[in-house]
Amino acid sequence: PAHDKLRLLSGNMSGGTEYNKERRHAEEPMFQNISMKQLEAMLNGPRDFVLLDVRGRDEFARGHLEGAVNIPVDELEGSLFLLPTGRRIIVYCAYGGHSMMAARYLDSRGYPVTNANGGLSYYRGTHLVR
Repeated sequence: PAHDKLRLLSGNMSGGTEYNKERRHAEEPMFQNISMKQLEAMLNGPRDFVLLDVRGRDEFARGHLEGAVNIPVDELEGSLFLLPTGRRIIVYCAYGGHSMMAARYLDSRGYPVTNANGGLSYYRGTHLVR
């Protein structure tokens, strides 16, 4: 179900290769970090990004941000083919640690990625679905 949602969100499923060609030096950090308050502002605007929740499926079922797609961090490597290339991926988790690992991994694979610092523990907006 979540994977099907990702398929609908994307156009190109080639695994990040097009974006990777545009990268400068691999050692330069390419992803940015934003606060949950900044994420809330983005959620209130046009959805020109994929919102990726990397928590476990049971955590996701108990509550997540509206429109988020769930791929647990430990399944990310085997699920890259599901992610669109050329669209920003905003990653979040419960407290920020898993999303940081996921952002580093996605960045290393050439995806345009942003990490939401602090995770849902810091979220105080209106887009929480329970």
